[in-house]
Amino acid sequence: MNKHLWVGVIIVGLVSVTAILFLNQQTAEAPNAELIGPPEQIENVATSTETVATSTDSAPTPKPPVSVAPVPKDTFSGKLTGVNTGCFADGECYAVVGGKHVTLTIGWSQETVGSVVGAPSIGDLESYIGETATVYAKPLPDGTFTLYGNASYYLAVTPKTPKGCVVGGCSSQLCGEAGDELVSTCEWTAKYSCYQKATCERQPSGQCGWTETPELLQCIAEAGTAVSIQ
Repeated sequence: MNKHLWVGVIIVGLVSVTAILFLNQQTAEAPNAELIGPPEQIENVATSTETVATSTDSAPTPKPPVSVAPVPKDTFSGKLTGVNTGCFADGECYAVVGGKHVTLTIGWSQETVGSVVGAPSIGDLESYIGETATVYAKPLPDGTFTLYGNASYYLAVTPKTPKGCVVGGCSSQLCGEAGDELVSTCEWTAKYSCYQKATCERQPSGQCGWTETPELLQCIAEAGTAVSIQ
């Protein structure tokens, strides 16, 4: 009786071991137990999964868009055809370049404003009328331009090269730049005699003119009531 019992136990043990070995072999051959189906279906699913993973890894990371605010400015050149110095009376000083109105400064305004380049001052721009000027300024909705809003804005003219000062005029009463046309009507007044010993030279303003010494001023004052001789 005991012999038969031990034989049964041995047989049951062998069957259990065989079953365990069989299950381990199936698991090793199919590690992805969730992929159940025909071999070609399992292969397609695996390939698709690999492709998605590769695409995700290689895709570039999108960068956020950079917003650059436009700078309201414009640069142009043209002939200087007009200058208004009204700002000296708390109004507007402006120039007309290439037919475009350019505000240079306004009265006592404290806003940031550009500058005039090449001329000693705004008032001196009148001597550059007819010459080419370059403007870097902010355009306004009404079609005009302004130097206000940026210290780098400018209206530039080519500085005049001093050629020296010379005396001209029919009575040698004119003092001006060499090369300029110094022409006058041929008449004589007592005042003109005062310039015969005066000095024609470049003044602190940068322009040519008679140096106003006390002697010259006194001579002009005394000749003020003299009668002109034709």
